[in-house]
Amino acid sequence: MKFGKGVAWPKDDVLFGYRQALFAEAGRTSVAQACRRFGVHRSTYYAWKRQVDRHGLEMLRPRERRRPKMPNQLSKMVEERIVAFALGHPGLGPQVRGPGTAAIQVGRDRRLTQRRLEGALSPRA
Repeated sequence: MKFGKGVAWPKDDVLFGYRQALFAEAGRTSVAQACRRFGVHRSTYYAWKRQVDRHGLEMLRPRERRRPKMPNQLSKMVEERIVAFALGHPGLGPQVRGPGTAAIQVGRDRRLTQRRLEGALSPRA
């Protein structure tokens, strides 16, 4: 794969090069000046330096991070079934009784909720 003018570099490679340039600049000048020029806090530089001293320059590459999985998160299928049931049985929602203004407010809230649920089921582009 060739990279040159007008070709987009992967973000990881750009970030890795930026960090390498920081270390090169810190070798030429002082750490404080290099960190100021690159906009990196000195404590961050020294944390990276400890890792580089232990494991080499390859430690400056950004690590891949996976999306966090919440332990109580419903599966997509269960979520879709709940939404479909709620749309199919609108009368089974919360029953609120009170003054007439509260009934108007509840009706308005149900319509908004129904619109949100219908939007959740619409195919996404």
